[in-house]
Amino acid sequence: MAQASVSYAFLTEGEFDAPPLHLLCLVREFDLGQLAGQLLGFKLLEASVTRTLSHYTSSLPWPFQPRWVCAAMRFGVVQATGAVVSLGQSLHVASPAPAAAADATPAPPPGATRGTVHYSFYHIQPLPAQRPGPGPGSGSGPARCRLRRIINVDMHVCLPRPLLRSSLTRHYAGDGRLIEAVLAGWEGSGLQRRLAEGECYRAMERAMEEAKKEAEARGAGAEAPAEAAPAR
Repeated sequence: MAQASVSYAFLTEGEFDAPPLHLLCLVREFDLGQLAGQLLGFKLLEASVTRTLSHYTSSLPWPFQPRWVCAAMRFGVVQATGAVVSLGQSLHVASPAPAAAADATPAPPPGATRGTVHYSFYHIQPLPAQRPGPGPGSGSGPARCRLRRIINVDMHVCLPRPLLRSSLTRHYAGDGRLIEAVLAGWEGSGLQRRLAEGECYRAMERAMEEAKKEAEARGAGAEAPAEAAPAR
């Protein structure tokens, strides 16, 4: 396989003092921006509660040229756990695609290299709140969640593999620090306003609440004592 067509997979995980919807908002509104590098150009082609379609150009650290990607992202809630999930994948606009993709740039702009995201999967799991000490107040602290992300990318650049991997590793390792910084400045931010105004987040909120109720109902059923067998 040519070095210019080698994919690399990365798994990152971290816990954050924030509700899952904050992380979802960051991923949906921000993933194709700072989490993908310095954004040079962005066009949203399609947006619904469960799906977005866009193309973007971003600047990455040396040794990469700016990369261009056309990608779709899908969003949902795991009914069994209430976890929020997102799956992003590159689209090949030359192949059959949604009508909105007809407006997409068919090739990278001058000075940019095509980048392929084979998959970018986020799993955002709500966690029990933590508050030290026994008593009625325990477990009633701020909302928390665990974010897992696995991404498989092909940068389409002919460079030594160790150099590519080390550079990408540094890049994706910085995502956690970026997320912490964004969450620390959440109050009054543009992301906070988008979360408050976006119907897509209300729909996800309702789906998470339904999943929580179902999980609680299953738990209550499992804990209920079995009925005594009739005497003979």
